[in-house]
Amino acid sequence: MRFVSGGALSDEPLLARIEKYMTGHPNDTQDLLCRVRGGDQSAFEELFRRHRGRLRKAIAMRIDRRLVARVDASDVLQETYLEAFRRLPKYLRQEEMPFYLWLH
Repeated sequence: MRFVSGGALSDEPLLARIEKYMTGHPNDTQDLLCRVRGGDQSAFEELFRRHRGRLRKAIAMRIDRRLVARVDASDVLQETYLEAFRRLPKYLRQEEMPFYLWLH
């Protein structure tokens, strides 16, 4: 299927184009996800590394200021990594949204 992009036709899938737009990374997210499907944990680590800074900022903004002294954004980020890794098989079976949005 071909998509219209900026007035030109594109063979790039919509989710791939959204991911590319939102992350600013080259469009190899799908390649990395394929490697993850094949059991390559380093590919998942690369995907997570790409979004680490934005996740940390989002977490820091959402931590209630009364908890800041007791909860570190790094700890929440580590828990996010573990939870994402645990839920990854379900995401890979049915990619309903770009990886970046799913991760957040």
